[in-house]
Amino acid sequence: MLFVGPATSLATSLTIAASDLIPPAAPSSIHLRPSLQQSSIVIAAAATADPPTTTTTAPALQIIVAYGKLAGRTCYGSTSPPGSSCQLPLSDLEHELGLDSSSSSSSSGLTKEEFKTRLDNLPFQWPLKTYGRDSMKKLTKTAVVNKGAETAIYMDELERRGLYDRRNPTGPLPTNLRPEMNKVLEREGLGEDTVDVVFQALVGAGGDASGSSVGAATSAGDGSLLTREGLERVFGERDAIDYYGFLELVPNNRINWPKYWSPGD
Repeated sequence: MLFVGPATSLATSLTIAASDLIPPAAPSSIHLRPSLQQSSIVIAAAATADPPTTTTTAPALQIIVAYGKLAGRTCYGSTSPPGSSCQLPLSDLEHELGLDSSSSSSSSGLTKEEFKTRLDNLPFQWPLKTYGRDSMKKLTKTAVVNKGAETAIYMDELERRGLYDRRNPTGPLPTNLRPEMNKVLEREGLGEDTVDVVFQALVGAGGDASGSSVGAATSAGDGSLLTREGLERVFGERDAIDYYGFLELVPNNRINWPKYWSPGD
């Protein structure tokens, strides 16, 4: 009969406890549980993935200024009031950008930098809101109605610059302040992001509402040229576009609209 004393029992207990706590010698490779293996794959993929691309956007006011620089006073068979712009005929656009054969400084195509130079040299006039969208009979009244596009933005900019106080009943009419407002915005010029957005829209690479590229041209950052053929492709069957036709060329996700306003109101 074997007698197990307290010392033996204690040693046995310690041996059992140690075998429970200390795992056997690990092999040279480490094996992870399936869940940890999946996490490792996700982390590795995230580390090696290309950084997300950012989409260039432009403030709504600057988009208005860009169109007001490109557009003229031609207004559905009439002429818009002084200080305002209305339509943008394709022939006028080609001429002012030097893409027609009649221009002494004609060019076969413009880079984004060359486009910016020409755009900066054009005068700005606040565009009119098109009166009616259903028939030419209504559209011809646009010049007479003389209502500016994006009225809320216009009024906000007037007050922000101290040109108008709506609490003063004896002050000038907002419409009469267009020439002064035009000069202010013309001096401020256009930012690089705005030029990029408008350039891409005119070469046909502006993208759709989701930001994906459309048209034959690629993004403005890879050496695209703005050409006469490209403009004709963008205009399609239209001889001219108005302010809202211009907005259709620029994807809405490329424009930073004020939170208090909806485009086209």
